[in-house]
Amino acid sequence: MDWFTVSHLEELGVILLKLVLAGILGGIIGIEREHKHRPAGLRTHILVCMGACLTMMISSFMVKDGLSTDVARLGAQVISGIGFLGAGTILREGDRVRGLTTAATLWAIACVGLAIGIGYYGGAIAAAFMMLIVLRVLGYIMTKRNGEGLVAIHVVAENNTETVANILSVIHIFCTEIKNIDFTATEDDKNVVMLFTVKLRQGKGSDELFASLIGLEGVHHLE
Repeated sequence: MDWFTVSHLEELGVILLKLVLAGILGGIIGIEREHKHRPAGLRTHILVCMGACLTMMISSFMVKDGLSTDVARLGAQVISGIGFLGAGTILREGDRVRGLTTAATLWAIACVGLAIGIGYYGGAIAAAFMMLIVLRVLGYIMTKRNGEGLVAIHVVAENNTETVANILSVIHIFCTEIKNIDFTATEDDKNVVMLFTVKLRQGKGSDELFASLIGLEGVHHLE
């Protein structure tokens, strides 16, 4: 029952505050990645940020109890180790490499978690805010600059060869180039989620493309 003293309850409150803040900041960045349909989304960023925060709290606890003399030791392992998780989000498609930004956000959000764990709240909040600006504002500017004539398509359709082939045929009719393509089967394996970034042919409109796609048999959702 000695745990339920005022000092221990205050310490528990600080621990919960840090973990909640890590979850919130990680979630903010995770939502942005989820919105872009990236492989590491909301849950991944929350868990990475909270895990890094907990690691730093453990390190501080060990130093406080004389179990270690280096408060940064465990944190350094997080910074180097997060690279293995980030590598899983990087994909090479021909001469294009996808997922570098998501890998970078995982690394950066881990650093945010470490900052929260050590009590550097201002730095953590400022960093998360700046990350959001980079991802949203600069991402929008770069898309406008480099994406003239580009259209992003999100299709949910039956997971069979004929349906997928028909979708690709329509896209080739309306588009000169497929900049990016991503296929993910649903958990029941009955449907497939397809994400395309395409460049429309001269004189072709996105409304015509969407109308042709939604009219295909087996296409359930399009945006």
